[in-house]
Amino acid sequence: MVGAGRPHPVSAAAATVRFLLLAGVFCSCPRSVVAQRAFKISSSKCTLTADASNCQIATAGDAALQVEFAAGLETTLTLDMSASSTCATTSANCPQFFIVTSDHNANELKISKCSYYKQAAYHTHLLTYTFMNVGHQFPF
Repeated sequence: MVGAGRPHPVSAAAATVRFLLLAGVFCSCPRSVVAQRAFKISSSKCTLTADASNCQIATAGDAALQVEFAAGLETTLTLDMSASSTCATTSANCPQFFIVTSDHNANELKISKCSYYKQAAYHTHLLTYTFMNVGHQFPF
């Protein structure tokens, strides 16, 4: 028997295939779990026909506020996140996701005191806000 106790030489192609298979096994191992956020959409829509400084407070569980600009003119919604008319200290969530339908290119949705959540300052935290334009035209 020739070479019975010795390993057979491996070609470069076979070595590459083995390496890729081994790398694939290690790369397919479960990784850390990625967090996913879900926001309950408010059941009512905040419709603006003029400049405003508040919309309805979200009910318990809501965190996505529906906003519709319907003035046909430049309109601004300015939300003060420290005010009880925007963000209550009760079980209602503060809006963090805004679903907007705009009827004019110059419409604005402004957030003031954005480091507040449920009327408490969170200056050491990163609060994120998301804006989604669902209209077919007129980005805001």
